[in-house]
Amino acid sequence: MSRFRRFLRWWRSWWRRPVTPPVVPGWAKFGNDHKIYDGRIIASDFDKSGYYTDLNPNNHDLTVIAKAIKYRGEWQFDHYVDFGPGPARAETPTEIDGELFACRYENPNNMGSAMYMWGRAEPVLKPTPNRYDSDMVYSPSAIWHNGCWLMVYRGSNYHGSDPRYLTDAKILMAESRDLLSWGKFGPITFNHIPDWAKLGQAEPSILADGKGGFILLFMGMRGEERCLGVAITDDPLGTWEVNPDPLLKVKLPEKHLAPSGEIIGDKLIVYYNREDYKVWQCECELPVKKGGG
Repeated sequence: MSRFRRFLRWWRSWWRRPVTPPVVPGWAKFGNDHKIYDGRIIASDFDKSGYYTDLNPNNHDLTVIAKAIKYRGEWQFDHYVDFGPGPARAETPTEIDGELFACRYENPNNMGSAMYMWGRAEPVLKPTPNRYDSDMVYSPSAIWHNGCWLMVYRGSNYHGSDPRYLTDAKILMAESRDLLSWGKFGPITFNHIPDWAKLGQAEPSILADGKGGFILLFMGMRGEERCLGVAITDDPLGTWEVNPDPLLKVKLPEKHLAPSGEIIGDKLIVYYNREDYKVWQCECELPVKKGGG
């Protein structure tokens, strides 16, 4: 048996197929996207639960960011942060170096989203016309790497005039030293794109494995299907090796959305949304191994 076939056999048995119930029991629908940061889950909560309508009964563009913390091994609701009024609701929140960020559409047609920092009226990362992110800057996630913040985010271009840059979803990179000025790198490089992610790769989350490697979690898109993917690398600016299979088996109408993760001991814990907008989790043993030919 070749080394590559042994790797595939190992990888396909790698994930623990049973998954836990929603990680914050008793919550109503907890956001459409979330990120894990420093032991906290951060998610937008807009018009999907009683918390939202109780806090903002007259303003459906005013988004609150919900936070959960783990207490004695169990996730519990902690508090809300009001992201403030704007041109449209704030989504896909995350924290970078303790600062709260979210993406906000510039118009009610869900196009032209840009990334904002809490407390600032102007976006810190805008779409670039006729490029991969001309219609959407979305779902940021960042790590500190080689003296700067390295961020991955989703870019979408549905209406551009240059067909080379049209995409439903592509994972892009940017870097910053001060969190206010970001320089774009363009799309990350995958060693291949699996069939279950041919339509697009979206809602990325990046983390260091603590041993010199890096892990990228993302949502693969094919038609109406949505599933979770993982890629690994020794250099986040280099080529990412993609697991050929989704992390968990899924059949429509079930969808697996917006993964993020944290490393606890020798395990990678992955949190993700389903179509019910609750946060679920699965886990695997570390280290995450590379494939071979």
